[in-house]
Amino acid sequence: MEPTLPRIILDARKLGDGGIGVYIENLVDGLLSLREEGAISCELSLLIEENPKPSRHTVKEAQDRWANKVRFIPESAKKYSLSEYLRLARRQRHELRDHHVFHAPHYTLPLFLKIPSVATIHDVIHLTHPSSRYHEPVARTLLRSVVKRANAIITVSEHSKEVMLRELPVKAERITVIPNALRAGIIKRKGKELSDFRVQEGIADEYCLFVGSEMPHKGFAELLETWALLFNDVDSLAYPHLYVVGRNFSEESRALVREKGLEEVVRFLGEVSNRRLSFLYSGARAVMIPSRAEGFGIPAIEAMSCGVPVVSAPVPSIKEFGEGTVWFASDFEPESLARALRRALDEIPREILRLEKGKRKAEEFTIRRQAEATWNVYQSLLPAELKSPELLIPKTDLSNTSRPVLNL
Repeated sequence: MEPTLPRIILDARKLGDGGIGVYIENLVDGLLSLREEGAISCELSLLIEENPKPSRHTVKEAQDRWANKVRFIPESAKKYSLSEYLRLARRQRHELRDHHVFHAPHYTLPLFLKIPSVATIHDVIHLTHPSSRYHEPVARTLLRSVVKRANAIITVSEHSKEVMLRELPVKAERITVIPNALRAGIIKRKGKELSDFRVQEGIADEYCLFVGSEMPHKGFAELLETWALLFNDVDSLAYPHLYVVGRNFSEESRALVREKGLEEVVRFLGEVSNRRLSFLYSGARAVMIPSRAEGFGIPAIEAMSCGVPVVSAPVPSIKEFGEGTVWFASDFEPESLARALRRALDEIPREILRLEKGKRKAEEFTIRRQAEATWNVYQSLLPAELKSPELLIPKTDLSNTSRPVLNL
């Protein structure tokens, strides 16, 4: 009789949802790659939305890529719902009974789990920068619950860990810091394929890019104020357009664009495929990150990997890897972000070495490293008879500090 393999079940219902969706995609790709190489042995199951929207092409692309490599388990519970907390584990009890570890890739860990669990808490922004007066008390209750019940906790930056220790009743030794990774397919595009893309998509020659959402902490309203300042200061025809990538921008955001007189220069592109996003990064004059807070800052490393300047508010998590490569504003005000962009566009022609340094730094954030470190966390929770030697991960410091990034 063949020995039992470790069986991991990952909640992938947020696949395609912003940074958490990218995290899930990268982690599954990385684990499958390690398995194909023979570095690990496991069976991987994914909880997926029972009826995903047909328009979610990012989700479909990933699921097509993983067909016959993972087991898909449909789940009807809505994300962030009472059903998710109270009924998911009971509804999936037969599936859970056949697995060894449950991984929640965000802070909503179902109740009544009977197997060891891992929770990835990317940030505690709902506590520090709540979108409404209801977010903070609800998020605090859920976060306190997950740090109490999860057998292991992962976060994505040293800054996120520091804020968690300040805001939540959790000990430092229970938190493993594993940075996010570059997505497959986000590569530098150039030459004829880039020029053909511009023509086919009607892309302007001069534009900056924002990848994110309209959530208050992402700073989209402040970015529009920045663009209004720039256009009041110089000839609008001489300044880059602003392209906006992300789902579900509301009519309120679009009305704000009209209110500021930016309809001709701000373009909403919606959700885009990884391939299309790589072209948009590659052709941009700069990628803008006006965030007030970030757990990590995936668009920053994606832009850096394409050799594109990043202009950012002084977000601590981005400063961990971006010092000396990112153009940081002096504070979080639109005027400072405008000055940082002007400085970047003026300096870019003579800052090739800075961009090359950024590209090399971004390339250290590999899917393999993320998957290896996460596998070691899973290993710590497996029964003794299923454990195998810990994967050895080079202790390269991915930040600009002397602190270790992977606390394994």
